[in-house]
Amino acid sequence: MIFDGSKGFKVSNFGGKFGSEFSIFIRLRASRRKAAYIFGKSDGNGRNFYSLYMTSSSSRLFFFYSVGNKQHHVSFNALINDGKVHEIGVKFQSQRLTLVVDGKVAG
Repeated sequence: MIFDGSKGFKVSNFGGKFGSEFSIFIRLRASRRKAAYIFGKSDGNGRNFYSLYMTSSSSRLFFFYSVGNKQHHVSFNALINDGKVHEIGVKFQSQRLTLVVDGKVAG
């Protein structure tokens, strides 16, 4: 997903020192029928944040983010709450968000 405005998503940065570029690698086993935040970061006042969330009833992951007072989300096809161990990589750099689950780019 590219946040350049072409598909309605645009983020120039996450508020300077807040974390305009980041990479995260996680290995987890999620129980069935459990919804949870996988990770998140906030500037402490709620104006700027990002998080990765899994739902309990679908095979989707949601990346939520807010810059200023505008909140947005992007969803990805990825079933991870199946009781198996999964490796998840998230990279945000140069307005591009890449989500990799078990070695495959999620779309």
